[in-house]
Formats: sequence, C-alpha cells, structure tokens
Amino acid sequence: MEQRKFPRYRLLAPVIFTWTDTSGLSQARGGFARDISPGGLFVLCGTSPPLETALTLEVLLPPLKDSPTLLRLKGEGKVVRVATQPTGFGAAGEFDPNLLKSEFS
Repeated sequence: MEQRKFPRYRLLAPVIFTWTDTSGLSQARGGFARDISPGGLFVLCGTSPPLETALTLEVLLPPLKDSPTLLRLKGEGKVVRVATQPTGFGAAGEFDPNLLKSEFS
C-alpha cells in the first residue's frame, strides 16, 4: 500500500547537502537526486548523513528547453531513511519557492 503524501518525479540532478555533525563541525557532500517531490527527495551518494539529521539541500536543475538559465532549488530537510542498495538517503522537507534562483550558464 502506497503511503507517500506526494507523487515522486524521477530525475538525475546534482545535489549539494550540508549539515552539522555531532561534534559541531559543518559537513558538506554531493550526490545526485534520483527522485523528488514537494515533500522530499532521494539522494544517491557515497556517504550519507546519519538518520534524523537536519540538513540543507541545493538541487541543481538543468535548464529548460531553449533557455540558458540554470535553476538552483534550495530547501531544508531531515534524513528519514538511509539506504545501502543503492547507497544514499531519503530526506523529508520542503523546498522554499522563494529560494529558487536562476543563473545564466
């Protein structure tokens, strides 16, 4: 039985994620979003933050057809699942439309 609140959209887009570890040090890693929804995303990566970790996410979306504009979608979330096959994590959270930024390539 499907328990998700939002439909997921498949994509492969670079993601930068940051968090503060248990010793108070800021950590930053990268990966690729495998899918995304209004309520979160799944990130494929080599090293995942621990379960329940609060983090900041930045998804780099490809330009739309016939446009040189790159989009950066930023949001806050929490790690809700850590996976080993494939390696990565699921994060729940929301992306703030006010943090959607465009840049020219």
